[in-house]
Amino acid sequence: MASVMTLLDKPTEWSAIKSQMANPKFLDWFFELDRDNIPDSRMKKVEVFTKKEIYMPSYLTRKSVVAGSLAFWVRSIEDYHKALKVVRPKIAKRDAAAASLAALEAQLKKM
Repeated sequence: MASVMTLLDKPTEWSAIKSQMANPKFLDWFFELDRDNIPDSRMKKVEVFTKKEIYMPSYLTRKSVVAGSLAFWVRSIEDYHKALKVVRPKIAKRDAAAASLAALEAQLKKM
């Protein structure tokens, strides 16, 4: 749960975790997470948990299905964040090329 709370940018003390889990909007935070704009500093804090050998969804599922599912979600967000670092520059190049193409097409229409 500490890794989940770190990813959600919530307090990680056990008393805070228990009160947050009792919150009826707890699951909404998962859907509202802006996964495209998670700061690298927060992902480095999450990586402290995910690097542990014990932090394997398959292992945690044997202990608790919920814990395994949450670990899988955290790892998935971490993988998405890493992939986004590779894809973001390519998206920027595509957008720049599209803008250039639109400008050239506008010039052609004026001719």
